[in-house]
Amino acid sequence: MKKILLLLTAVFAVFSASAIDYYRYRDQGSARRLEGRVMLIAVYAANNRNADFAPGEKHYIDSVLVVAEEWLVARAAEYGKTVTFSNFSLGHRNSLFNNAVVSNDWVGTEASPVNCYIIQDIFEALNYDEGNYYSQFMHEKFDPSSYDQCVVLVFSPEKGRSYAMRHGYGGMNLMLEGAMIYLYAPEGWGAYLLSSYTVAHEMLHLFGADDLYETYDRSAGSDAFAEKLYPTDIMLRGYHDVNSATLDRFTAWQVGLTDEFSEEFMPLSLKKSTLENVRQQLERLQYKQLDVLK
Repeated sequence: MKKILLLLTAVFAVFSASAIDYYRYRDQGSARRLEGRVMLIAVYAANNRNADFAPGEKHYIDSVLVVAEEWLVARAAEYGKTVTFSNFSLGHRNSLFNNAVVSNDWVGTEASPVNCYIIQDIFEALNYDEGNYYSQFMHEKFDPSSYDQCVVLVFSPEKGRSYAMRHGYGGMNLMLEGAMIYLYAPEGWGAYLLSSYTVAHEMLHLFGADDLYETYDRSAGSDAFAEKLYPTDIMLRGYHDVNSATLDRFTAWQVGLTDEFSEEFMPLSLKKSTLENVRQQLERLQYKQLDVLK
């Protein structure tokens, strides 16, 4: 009984610390929560002129983006929050060319081997300072009082698995939060074309949402809990029909649509790294039999 109490104490202590870190990081960066006026910067970038967008592809992306934004606005309204989007594009008429924009064939649940500083690379190529590109660009282009949040979506005509880069995640110091979004699926994924589901999913990452499916840091156990509690939540799948997706209570809490925390969220919040912290704490207490955490 004593071991179980110590186990539960350690779990709650680590989770509490993780929750504090989560709130601290969510309220930093350019996309603090899904609320208010969102400035969305759409960047159309290719690796080189030979790999540029084909005719019609950018307009297709525009249509996908509009549906994703409308879906997010409607889901926020379900929680009594108002969200509006203002869109600004770079490279829509003439693509930006940057050799950092490359395809990827990242699959599975291992940590991603991708460039998490692609947005910084793009803005540096536009002659903005490395350490101050966000402030320079935003003050040059916009009235700071005209928006509350800001996200960057880099669209590529390459094949790849889309990914998001938010402040504090994995220790990254990214004040301008954004996502790398590919028009086509990586090799082996079939004939998949970018959908509004994927765009909305990646945008929610920027506002604080985690994946609910198994990843390099999310256990199969939390995946199973999510399947049971929120089987249609948009963060449980990488791509699907956005009109069949929901934004359920846990994801809503993560992106700031509600501050109401529920005990049922706890299994969804225990990542592999969190469980490893628990194991280390208990091992320091000389409790080696931790099968309950496997």
